[in-house]
Amino acid sequence: MATVLSATAQRIETVMAEYIYRAPDNETVQQAKEEALRRAKSQAIADKFGTYITDDSKIDVVTINGETSSVYTASGASSVRGEWVATLSEPVYDIAYADNMLVVKVSVKGKIREYNFQKVNVDAHLLRNGTDSTNMSTDFVEGDVMYLRFNASCPGHLLVYQTDDRSAFRLLPYRRQTEGSVRYDEARPVVYFDKNAVPPDQRRLMDEYIMLTTKPVEINTVWVIFSPNNLFRAADSQIESALPCELNRIEFQKWVNRARMEDKQLVVKEIPVTIRKK
Repeated sequence: MATVLSATAQRIETVMAEYIYRAPDNETVQQAKEEALRRAKSQAIADKFGTYITDDSKIDVVTINGETSSVYTASGASSVRGEWVATLSEPVYDIAYADNMLVVKVSVKGKIREYNFQKVNVDAHLLRNGTDSTNMSTDFVEGDVMYLRFNASCPGHLLVYQTDDRSAFRLLPYRRQTEGSVRYDEARPVVYFDKNAVPPDQRRLMDEYIMLTTKPVEINTVWVIFSPNNLFRAADSQIESALPCELNRIEFQKWVNRARMEDKQLVVKEIPVTIRKK
């Protein structure tokens, strides 16, 4: 079981993060903006607190000549020695084209915190149209079903939200659950949003999620929020009966900022999701 050791005061800095990102040909403007922002935050943390080397692995699902298979890759990766805990301004983007290449410049102000404690280990992946590990994906087509595979190194409390450019939708706890968060007590991976994974008497409380979009391509973010400490969801509400409970995206971001500042054991994993029209 992982515990948090904090022998010294944590170092928190206010930074202005900037990055210039040159996007590959297959990325949309929105995808490039998301990647530029992610890199800006990571670069600001690395500049202040440094990096360390970790092992990184992933599973890609590929189709060759009509046959689908999974490909496992592993490599050494550089990770930053801190985390982005609060966004103090809306990101400012400058979009340009140079030598037929999309170039995105972004700047954003925020607070970063140095790691001087042992972080809880969290493993979270989205699954598309199936609950097996070969279904891992962040690229969805309208009508696809989404599941979440989650594992943590210790018991704790879990929240899951999905944000678009205006709103944050609570995916976990489910609409019919009154708890402030979902208790995680397993020592193994758990698949959420799957009614077949729970006893029949619990299925009435569950929601299953189908991806929808009104745009040709839409970028969302799934937020997986976990802590070994007690955790209470944001002040959301049911606005449309067919949708999860929601709140304004800016208010959600403020809630995340406060939660990160108040709970140094909190783990927040942001998973960018692409949803395409059929």
